[in-house]
Amino acid sequence: MKKLLILAFIIVLAIGGRAEAVNVLINGDFSIDDDETGWVRYDDNGGDWSMSGGMATLSISGSAGLMWYQVIEIPVGVEATVSADWSGNMVGGCWWTEVMLFTFEDAFADDTTGLLPVCERTMLEAGFSQPWTIITPDDNSRPLPYDPFTSDGNDGDGGMAFKKDAWGQNQPEGVPVWDLQNAGLSSAQLNPNPVWPPIDGASAAWRVGPSVTSMGDVVVVMNMGGCDGAVGSVSYDNVELDIDMVPIPGDADLSGTVDDDDVARMAANWQKTGSAVWVQGDFNGDGNVDDLDATILATNYGSSAAAVPEPSMLAVLIGGMLALVFLRRRR
Repeated sequence: MKKLLILAFIIVLAIGGRAEAVNVLINGDFSIDDDETGWVRYDDNGGDWSMSGGMATLSISGSAGLMWYQVIEIPVGVEATVSADWSGNMVGGCWWTEVMLFTFEDAFADDTTGLLPVCERTMLEAGFSQPWTIITPDDNSRPLPYDPFTSDGNDGDGGMAFKKDAWGQNQPEGVPVWDLQNAGLSSAQLNPNPVWPPIDGASAAWRVGPSVTSMGDVVVVMNMGGCDGAVGSVSYDNVELDIDMVPIPGDADLSGTVDDDDVARMAANWQKTGSAVWVQGDFNGDGNVDDLDATILATNYGSSAAAVPEPSMLAVLIGGMLALVFLRRRR
């Protein structure tokens, strides 16, 4: 019985001392002007990009659409949650802006058209093309059933995490201008699109909120677009992707083993200061990749470990142990 109590106590300490969620998104604080490390540009009919003053800004004038996106390898089955702050100033026409979150087995695999990586085609369809506005030939008010993950055989999951637009999706009252705020206030789950609701299950697949369960690759997207005279910009800051797992100290690529691949990642980011994240070699969370992190990696080199149970599972284990202790005492 004493051993069981000791073990339960150790698990309680494990819960209390469990590491905070690990952010694996590179360069989401935009602290260095014109540094787009980690991000990929993609545009549909143009627009302007700017990373300066600690913000990433997308701007449009008229019919345009553009995005930055980032692909992160995350172990299959691990939940990933995106968060961000944003501000905007939009005038006239139709416009939309989103933080999107997708997951694929392989984000860079060719899709069935052979023209674009899976992730870019899906984002193009789910974001720029506004698929829910596609109309049938005989009814100009009803959207076609549409699902970007099955329309061309692509395998994936995800969609809109946060969204604002000109036709009612979390639109600011009056002039569509909003000061820097948490994008979670504009969750796609809190205010489903009131104009074109999904029919026959269509479109619902890509309006999922801020979390996905990784299929191997997770994609974070900052996206905006407009038409019919829309002019303005949206700025993003503090974009993070937190994973619901406790990596092995030194395991930069989250492979489950601390090895030469992790050494290579650390070497590629050596002496990075201020904004480094785990997948770049910052294992102590101070924003730097330095001797302290090298010591952590060296101490754990060659280590492999099973996944650490999440708090809910630990609570079940504790409950079972304490119940067993109670039953033994009654005997």
